[in-house]
Amino acid sequence: MKKTDFNLKSILLDVLFAFVGSFIYGVALQMFVDPNQISLGGFSGVGALLHFVWPVVPIGGAVLVMNLPLFLLSWKKLGRKFFFKTLFATVAMSVAIDMAAFVPTFTENKLLAAIAGGVCSGIGLGLIFARGMATGGTDLLAKLLKGWFRGISYGKVILIMDALILVSAAVVYQDMWSILYSAITVWLSSTVIDTILNGMDHAKSVSIITEHKREVLDSIFRNFDRGATVWEAKGGFTDADKNVILIVIRNYELFLLKRTVKEADPNAFMIISDATEVMGLGFREGPPEE
Repeated sequence: MKKTDFNLKSILLDVLFAFVGSFIYGVALQMFVDPNQISLGGFSGVGALLHFVWPVVPIGGAVLVMNLPLFLLSWKKLGRKFFFKTLFATVAMSVAIDMAAFVPTFTENKLLAAIAGGVCSGIGLGLIFARGMATGGTDLLAKLLKGWFRGISYGKVILIMDALILVSAAVVYQDMWSILYSAITVWLSSTVIDTILNGMDHAKSVSIITEHKREVLDSIFRNFDRGATVWEAKGGFTDADKNVILIVIRNYELFLLKRTVKEADPNAFMIISDATEVMGLGFREGPPEE
């Protein structure tokens, strides 16, 4: 019974994220991107071009029609669970794009439209990707093409296809500046997606090499509500016994940590690096339930 409830909760979350993410993406496309003749790349970019040339063709409908053959060709490669989740998300997004056609358009400033379109589309796609779903399009086509062109990487296949779509948009819209605005939109969308998937809980990972383990740890524990990991080490040149203390802190805690460590051991050696996502006590508790 518990397992059934767990699965039901996961399915409901998938549906919620798919609908909300698709609606946000649809609004971004219909309010900011398409009215300003900016391209998002991918199949939505192709659909927008088709709609521009033949207004009777709905963008979402065109995206769905282009995706269906890819699903038929690749359903064995995707795996049953991912296939159905991706198919659902693709249909939801196609419907949402056309339903969002009623929203008001923003055409006063093309640069602001490119920025807003990129951020909003990134949020929409990020919510969908965060639940382990995809939306077909060039990603799915790249998976198929990668099997035919083994000498080129998956990322390069996507890059080439999106570049061709952006160039085609400039030709169809008869505006070479469209490439620049489209590039801004695509870059912002990708950045927002990465932020959502990698977590906004950015932190610093700090390794402290010291001969005064106890003093440093006591000082850290007095000033921070954090745990630490310790292991023994040996100096490569001096052969002296040392300890390495690993601690993960939030960005705003770094200054205090450096001062705390230096007060406990002025000769401590610190290595500081970015941690783009942290899961565990004091940070995010874990990935979304499946």
